[in-house]
Amino acid sequence: MMVERPSRHLLLAAAILLSPATARAQAGAAAPPPAAPATGDASFDDLFAQGRRLVDVDHDYVQACPLFERAAKLRASIGVLLNLADCYERLGRTGSASTKFREAADMARAAGDPRESFANDRITALQPRVPWLTLDATKLATVTGVELRLDGVTIDARNWGDPVPVDPGRHTVDVYAPGKKPWSHGMDVTTSTAIYVPSLEDAGASPTPTAPGQPEQATPPKTGGLGTQRALALVAGGVGVVGLGVGSAFGLISLSDRSTALAHCEAGGNPCQPQGVQAGKDAQTAGNVSTVAFIAGLVGLGVGAALWLTAPIDSNRASVALVPGAGPADAGLSLRGRW
Repeated sequence: MMVERPSRHLLLAAAILLSPATARAQAGAAAPPPAAPATGDASFDDLFAQGRRLVDVDHDYVQACPLFERAAKLRASIGVLLNLADCYERLGRTGSASTKFREAADMARAAGDPRESFANDRITALQPRVPWLTLDATKLATVTGVELRLDGVTIDARNWGDPVPVDPGRHTVDVYAPGKKPWSHGMDVTTSTAIYVPSLEDAGASPTPTAPGQPEQATPPKTGGLGTQRALALVAGGVGVVGLGVGSAFGLISLSDRSTALAHCEAGGNPCQPQGVQAGKDAQTAGNVSTVAFIAGLVGLGVGAALWLTAPIDSNRASVALVPGAGPADAGLSLRGRW
């Protein structure tokens, strides 16, 4: 009877996904007991072994991926990159998986390792599920010192405009440049798409830098003063008070001249004496001036009161002010304050 030989890729995949500790156990040694969770000082072998155990025994890729990530930071071997890529793919992080498979393929090709073929096959199988993101930053070509970040990672200016594989989900682009306002844009990416970075706006005047070791001084709030509107209110009110005073004075003059005119005119309709005629004219003129002054005074007081009452109030500031007022028989200013 003929026994079918396993394919080369199946054998290769099995070899790839075995950790060094598992290989030694299969050579005859008993399998070690489950290791404690990896600590900050765990070695490459410990991290890799614990990640493989979580995958093989518990099928827990959520906890296995961070272990493979930490192992890859300690030593980015072909095997750990392939395991990390496989872990990402099983979590739906197709962009990250494609990137790690690519790194493993490049490393295998440089070393003449046959696992290059396996990595390339996985990349090809992933392509329909990988969203590609293109950052179009052509409008920033003439701006000096631009820093473009994708999800917090700085993108080299030479790679702007090149499609990059990303995981399905939310992604954020941030752009910074000296003398420009920062720009940020976030979007959900499920299929291949492009983000167009606009021209950056000029930043406003920057605050004066603080000497090293000295705390920044906050700008003190403006205090004191009445404000423009209340100052105008006092001016209008003052004009109103003066108008009422002038009106009152000319009113009294008009009454005096009228009395003089009556005293020099004879009863019974006889013509008045010249002195009485002149006094009558003076009384009429003074009366007209008094009327106009009273009207101007009332208008001034009204405008002043309106400006004062509609002025914004600073609740944190004490103030003292003169407020115009008028009654049926008098007019004046009153002192009012707020503490």
